Amino acid sequence: KILVQHLGICDGNLEEGSLRCDANISLRPVGTEKFGTRAEVKNINSFRSLERAIEVEILRQTEILDQGGTVIQETRNYDDVKQITTSLRSKEDAHDYRYFPEPDLPPLRVSDSDIEEIKAQMPELPQAKMARYQADLGLSKDECRVFLSDVAIDQYFEACLACSGDIKAKSICKWVVGDVIALNKANNVSISDSHITPKRLVSLVGMIEDQTISGKMAKDLLAQVIEKNEDPKALLEESGGGQIQDSSELQVVVDRILDENPDVIEKVKAGKTNSANFLMGQVMKETGGKAKPDLVRSLILDTIKAR
Repeated sequence: KILVQHLGICDGNLEEGSLRCDANISLRPVGTEKFGTRAEVKNINSFRSLERAIEVEILRQTEILDQGGTVIQETRNYDDVKQITTSLRSKEDAHDYRYFPEPDLPPLRVSDSDIEEIKAQMPELPQAKMARYQADLGLSKDECRVFLSDVAIDQYFEACLACSGDIKAKSICKWVVGDVIALNKANNVSISDSHITPKRLVSLVGMIEDQTISGKMAKDLLAQVIEKNEDPKALLEESGGGQIQDSSELQVVVDRILDENPDVIEKVKAGKTNSANFLMGQVMKETGGKAKPDLVRSLILDTIKAR
């Protein structure tokens, strides 16, 4: 399925009949090498149905063999509702199809040069792409599978990389496989029609990497991009700007929060440094979530230590 999708042969939608498969099932006693008589289940239209059809046919053949019967070589149909297979037609072997030479069809000879020319025109195949994503971009197998299992998402990721500049592919990947897919799904929008265009996502990730915004701010902005169909930088300006990184400005807020929470200060001094998380939360609330988190924590701990 993944192969035909990436080659552009068809959309690979089994449910719509774009892709069907047959399953040949035969049983043999454990320890033997010779295969038993096979039955072919035809025209299965989903992976779930394929799994069930194989399981049903294994049970049917097992029951026949356990009772001393003989499995007939035949073509069978699978009924997903009744969870059974039924006989369509029997057949002996290939000659049963009455094959014979067609004198009006000349041989088709494909040269090595023809083959090489075709290969040169082909797009990158899924397995080669997975190897490249892992070796060159540092993506995990699970991340690669997300892209390779959906051509539209993979094309979106490639479009992001094309305009990414110095931004790391791994950073872009994190947002694509996480928030972008989740937000589009929640809003019932395909990734190709999403307001989160590749250019907008790259812009957002760039603002995270240069510390203009925090990860939390980025999540909020991404939701607004979906809702308002605006550029993340424009939305950031509308909201009053990015992360507060001015330590003197943040120090004023930190001092005020500490003055209001002397009991928490004592806990931190007693070694309960996790209590600083509460103070951080208060500072973030006071600054509308715009304060740089690691700077806030550092200021809190340093100020407490100095008191």
